[in-house]
Amino acid sequence: MVVIIIFPTVVMGLVMVMAVIMIATAVIPGMTEMIIVVVIMTVVMVLVIASVVIANGIDQGRQSWANG
Repeated sequence: MVVIIIFPTVVMGLVMVMAVIMIATAVIPGMTEMIIVVVIMTVVMVLVIASVVIANGIDQGRQSWANG
């Protein structure tokens, strides 16, 4: 159940990363590129963690609702 929610988030994150890297390489040469990549990776990690937490919360909510 959790995987179903996480997978699209990860794919979207990767697509966004690729798009921004393409733009960064086209527009900004040099070190700024690396900084942007690091920032994007951090954002993606946060998104993934958030989706995991939300998925766990939804699962627990469903279970308690089913039990109660």
